[in-house]
This record gives sequence, C-alpha cells and structure tokens, in this order.
Amino acid sequence: MTPQRLITQRQEQIYRMRHQDFGGLATKQVAAMLGVGEQWINRQMKKMKKIAPQLFPILTKRQADIYNLHENVGLLVQEIAEYLGVCEGTIGNILIRLKKKDIYIYPRRSHKPIEYSLWMDSKITRKF
Repeated sequence: MTPQRLITQRQEQIYRMRHQDFGGLATKQVAAMLGVGEQWINRQMKKMKKIAPQLFPILTKRQADIYNLHENVGLLVQEIAEYLGVCEGTIGNILIRLKKKDIYIYPRRSHKPIEYSLWMDSKITRKF
C-alpha cells in the first residue's frame, strides 16, 4: 500500500526549487521557470506550510550562507561582514530575521578567550 502524499508533486517541485538545500531559488525565478505568477507560487507555499509545517522555514541563499558561516564555520558577525563585503548591520539584520523564523543562533562574543599565564601563579588565592 502506497502512503498518501501530503503535498502534490507540483508543490514538491516548488518546494525543492525554493529550499536552500536544493535549488535555493527566489520566488520570482521559480515562477519564471514554471511559467506561472509569483502570487500562485506564494499561495502554494502557504498551502504547504499549513499542510506540512515541518518543511519550513525556507531560507534565501544569502541567509543560508550567513547561517552556515556563523554556526558551522564559527565566524563572528564582523568576520562574516568582511568576508562577504557587506556592513555588519546587514549581517546582524539577517541573523535577527533568522531568529524570527525560529532558527536558533548561538550567541558569539568578540572578546578573547580566557588564557593562563605564568604570572598568574602568584595571584592564586585558593586551589580546587
């Protein structure tokens, strides 16, 4: 017995073209490739979100790149901005948008990690 599909094949095609792990195309590009209007694509996306919310959120290519650089590579906002050639505010705004899409962003600090130096030996007051 074949399991029942939650979304149509056409909706799956749209999803794959739009999703960052597959095509990562913009709505306008998908509409042009399929020969339909952008509004129709948006309606199909809304229907899919109601039927199968586990398939969402869908990120833009830029959002996916920034998320990857921040979370997987471990770059700071300043480093990502320098790497991509944009201002830090742009990167910050994109990270805020990702948080609004319920994507967890690990907080990073720009300060240096704590280090131990030999001069600290004389300052120790209590050993554990």
